[in-house]
Amino acid sequence: MAEQWDAFERRWLIFVTGAGLFQEVDRVVRTALSASLGLALLTAGVVKPAGADHEPKLDRAGKRRTTAPEYAGKGRLKLPGGFRTWVFVGSNIGLQYREGEAETTRREQGRHPGTKIGNFHNVYINPEAYNRYLQTGKFPNNTVLVMDVYEAKEKDARNIVRGGYFPGDQRAVEVAVKNSKRPDGLKTDWAYYAFPDPSRPAPATAFKDADCYRCHKQHADDDNVWVQFYPTLRGQKQSGNR
Repeated sequence: MAEQWDAFERRWLIFVTGAGLFQEVDRVVRTALSASLGLALLTAGVVKPAGADHEPKLDRAGKRRTTAPEYAGKGRLKLPGGFRTWVFVGSNIGLQYREGEAETTRREQGRHPGTKIGNFHNVYINPEAYNRYLQTGKFPNNTVLVMDVYEAKEKDARNIVRGGYFPGDQRAVEVAVKNSKRPDGLKTDWAYYAFPDPSRPAPATAFKDADCYRCHKQHADDDNVWVQFYPTLRGQKQSGNR
């Protein structure tokens, strides 16, 4: 019945408008129907563009929200907002450098004072940098990695846990930023910052290269990034799926 009705409509349009105008009307209608179908499929989740899961969100004004680093005076870094909605790349607990390693700094040697097994480190990367890494295998300018640090707790308030550890109170936030045009005037492309009190995050000054950069440069698996410790990035590097 539908096919018969469609054929009747086509004959009627040809009769009323003439063959030439009918062809143009028919083309416009079919184009509109195709566009509507494509939109419906996208809305339903049937068709999903590559990387859509990690596309930057829009703010209330409908503008593209950036996750690029933001700075205060003298090149001090502001704590990135909303980083827990970024791409989670991995977590570790209590990692420490081998004793006698030449690049181990005093700061790293004293990273876990007074703890039984160390702190939890949850690591996130900004979506733009992650998508670019998937596509090119390179970390672009304005890559931001955030390490959210929590104490390791054994006992919960309700005393229902018999063993193991879970993230307790937040201890600090540390940030690595790749920026070839650093506003502090330094020439190394990676800079490292710490926010010891995330509840009142004053803009942070970058550490000296001797405190962080040189060790990352020497031992990190890919462009100063500890890809070997981050499953989300490590899997991409090993598979070559970029």
